[in-house]
Amino acid sequence: MRGVPVRDDSEHTLMTQVAAGDQAACRIFVDRYLGQIVAYGTRLLGDRETAQDVAQETFTRLWTHAARWEPRGVKVGAWLHRIAHNLCIDSLRKRREVLMDELPERADPACSAEDELHHQDVSLVVAA
Repeated sequence: MRGVPVRDDSEHTLMTQVAAGDQAACRIFVDRYLGQIVAYGTRLLGDRETAQDVAQETFTRLWTHAARWEPRGVKVGAWLHRIAHNLCIDSLRKRREVLMDELPERADPACSAEDELHHQDVSLVVAA
């Protein structure tokens, strides 16, 4: 049925416990979702090590932001996947920024290869 909030009372109770600082409740979520989060991150990033870092940060955010989670039809697993997705996108953006920084300077489009060779020839003659 559409429009009816989905509520898993056990997850809701666990989230309340995590928000109150219950490490055992947090560990249940880690045990339940870690494999899924790492697999998802590996698919998006193509790198298991980075995906494991993303998973670690995902569960750190679960711990620090559990009080912000609202059970209005959103399951904890979906919430964790959204956090992981956003962290993967951030990682891909950072990777792209690093790659862009590594690009060599572009050649002057106004200067053709022939012009460049001519300038080199002139420089050699002047230097001689």
